[in-house]
Amino acid sequence: MSRYDKIFERVKPVLGNTFSLALPGLSNLLLSLLVIRIYNAEWWGAIVELQVIYYLATNFTAWGNKEFLLREFSNSPSNIRNSWSSSFNTRALYILIPVCVGLFIFNHSVSGIFLISWVVLRHIQQSFEVIATYEKKFNTIVVSEFASLFMLCGTLFFFKNVEYEMVLLFITISYLLRTLIVGVSFRKYLLFAANIDLAAITASFTFMLLAFSNIVQTKADLMVLDKLMSKTVLAQYGVVTSFIFLSKSAITFIIYPFVKNIYRLNKDSIKLLSMVFLKFGIAITLAGILLQYIMLTYFYHFEFSIVIYLLSFICVLPSFWYTPIVFFLFKNEQQQRVIIVNVVGILINVLACFYFIRFYGVIGGLLSMALSQVLMLAMVYYYFIRITSDEH
Repeated sequence: MSRYDKIFERVKPVLGNTFSLALPGLSNLLLSLLVIRIYNAEWWGAIVELQVIYYLATNFTAWGNKEFLLREFSNSPSNIRNSWSSSFNTRALYILIPVCVGLFIFNHSVSGIFLISWVVLRHIQQSFEVIATYEKKFNTIVVSEFASLFMLCGTLFFFKNVEYEMVLLFITISYLLRTLIVGVSFRKYLLFAANIDLAAITASFTFMLLAFSNIVQTKADLMVLDKLMSKTVLAQYGVVTSFIFLSKSAITFIIYPFVKNIYRLNKDSIKLLSMVFLKFGIAITLAGILLQYIMLTYFYHFEFSIVIYLLSFICVLPSFWYTPIVFFLFKNEQQQRVIIVNVVGILINVLACFYFIRFYGVIGGLLSMALSQVLMLAMVYYYFIRITSDEH
């Protein structure tokens, strides 16, 4: 094996993980473009409204299983199948909660039934993703995403004169296809006879709380805007924030392959790493803003002022700055402080949204997000300084 082959073999898992994580966001952006251009922006606004509930529900039913199981797999590699199956069987109880609540709230409406189907299918698919991550078998995830995307794009192009509910049906079928591919590929891990491990509910609770507070923090502005503005404005804001989150996700692609090494760094090295990530973050964020401008202007045909792009920059950059510090807090078992940061970010985002969105619409939502990100950056560094000063 040549030197370049060895380098590729080392880089391949990182690239596979990056691609599998980025593909759902890219697929959702393409879906938004097709729905807005083929049908209308109001339909996409209604879909964004459903997606907010979908993200909240699926993060709840996941119950931090990915992070919890990665730790369990590392501690007991010979017991992967039983650990995964126990978690899967136990979390089957969780899915009953959003299903029952959804049937009650939506009163058996067509949109509600499709939304419940999305949640159930995502719950199943998400359960298998931890196996792909641990075993570094990302091809199955990528193939399932591409198959789902091609099927969805084909049906949207072919059936252009349909009702809104038919578009929801197409999306549901694409989710079903994606779940079937992943489920069949990893079916050997499923043991229906595995024990239901109720102790795992408590053990993974902190992981769930972190993930759930993260998703609420990122979707709080959408929930407020949904109550105050039209579906068309919601559609525009949903597209803008999708580009923001895609740029922010770059930090995940960069840092997660090296988490094991980051946990070993001392405070001075972490501080230095934070500045390095900030420098890379400036370049990545500027590239993301340029892509955002090109797509919004020439593909979506949205005309926004430069303020939108300046606020987008502020919304993205702080996460590059504070993420290494967050891992330092994890290393020092300060997860509760990270949760406090997320909760404060949620409160600031929501309160600012109720004030600014009424007057400034999309700009108001981004301003609220920018304020919450800057405050979260300040809080993370405050906790970092407190912890490091206590060491002296």
